[in-house]
Amino acid sequence: MSQVKLQFDRLVTRLILSLAVLILLMVLIGDKSVPRLQMAELTSQDYAVGSVWKFDFSRLMDRKSVEDAFEITPKVDGVFSWNGKTMYFELKDGLESGKNYLISLDGRAKSLDGKVFTKTWTKQIHTEPMQIAYLLDNKLKIDGKGEYDLNGLEVQQMVFSKTMIYLLALKPGENPELWQLNLENKKLEQLTFDQKYLNKNFKISDNGKRIALSRIELGNGGEYASRIEVWLADTGDFVFRKFLNGEAQGTDFDFSPEGSYLLFRNKDANFELVNLDEAGPDKQGKFNEKAERLFIGEFADAFGFHPFQPKLAFSEYDQEDVYSLNNKLVIFSGDGEKKYLEMGKGVVRQAIFTPDGNSLIVLFSGEADNLTGSDDLVESRRFHLYRLDLKDYSIRQLTSDDDFSELNAIISPDSRYVLYQRVLATPENLIDPAFQNIQENLGNLPDRENWMLDLRTGENKKLFFKANKFIVKP
Repeated sequence: MSQVKLQFDRLVTRLILSLAVLILLMVLIGDKSVPRLQMAELTSQDYAVGSVWKFDFSRLMDRKSVEDAFEITPKVDGVFSWNGKTMYFELKDGLESGKNYLISLDGRAKSLDGKVFTKTWTKQIHTEPMQIAYLLDNKLKIDGKGEYDLNGLEVQQMVFSKTMIYLLALKPGENPELWQLNLENKKLEQLTFDQKYLNKNFKISDNGKRIALSRIELGNGGEYASRIEVWLADTGDFVFRKFLNGEAQGTDFDFSPEGSYLLFRNKDANFELVNLDEAGPDKQGKFNEKAERLFIGEFADAFGFHPFQPKLAFSEYDQEDVYSLNNKLVIFSGDGEKKYLEMGKGVVRQAIFTPDGNSLIVLFSGEADNLTGSDDLVESRRFHLYRLDLKDYSIRQLTSDDDFSELNAIISPDSRYVLYQRVLATPENLIDPAFQNIQENLGNLPDRENWMLDLRTGENKKLFFKANKFIVKP
């Protein structure tokens, strides 16, 4: 037994000496393991402003070295933040449409204890090109995607929503109904069928889940039997229900960016916000009349929501001289503050927040606008495009050719381009953008040219198609 015990003691002694030597070597040589990027996740595939990219490392990192080693080519501004071993990069500007980007993290990155990130990580990104849909020869055409037959429908309104285009359109001799065009299978489907109602216009929430439709009930003789009411439906079933028992009225309404709130006019023509998550409808199809509602007040026109801040754009009539039709551009904030933006005396007919949240693109006509005087009717005004910078509230005029008047501005998803229409500024052609639908229904709307302005370079060019209606994919 003593011999066996002696051999065991020798084995233990050797093992201890070996471990001691190994530990000594590790101390002398140091820990040579290097930091690794365990996961790189792009949390949003539309690469819009506010998209957050996430990078998980195997070690606690020296933050400055990692931020210095991180690069996007072409350069894109963003904000870094950290949580332990995870770095986040939030885009301040959206990526441009139809462009290649290279994201890289090179060997300058180090761990907190000085170990070098030796292997460069890269990822290629290609953003989808801007898609323009337009009507031509009774077909809907999408640039680079082909054309779609609308079976003789006369289209009054079009809205892009992911893989769908929604249309307010009518068959000959009928009132307009809501239609859905599936861009993947080219199926055209009618969504409303009740000719007892005259449908006026509609909005789709940005998440594509909710739709609001303004409509008027018609009597047996076709006369108006109600005011303009707002009806709501989910895009899962398209069962429309009268909202707030008809208290939500008019054609001036909009969804908040996440689709949780609806801006509408009440029966007294004042604007309110209602929480749709509380309002319903419930499983029985009933709306909660006691849902949270925020009273905003009286404005001339509502222009929509800031893409990611609690702000709305409105216009407000000149209360001292309402007959002048002069109005003021107003930013209304969630805390109730109203900021008046100095466009001067004149008419604001459109104001669109750019998707990056940095600007408002405004359609404005000065009081006299180089015509005969301040008493000119609004129908005689020339409207031009302006850009209002929301950082310092400076204003820059974008179009100025008084031979033309502009209307119907649309902003590209990357916030770089303004697509718009213009008409020759002759007395018989001038259009007040607020009343162009009436002129179109009367059949006396002049031909319009389609143009695109590059906000970065200032290049202004005429588009290749002559259609009177077009939309841009969000």
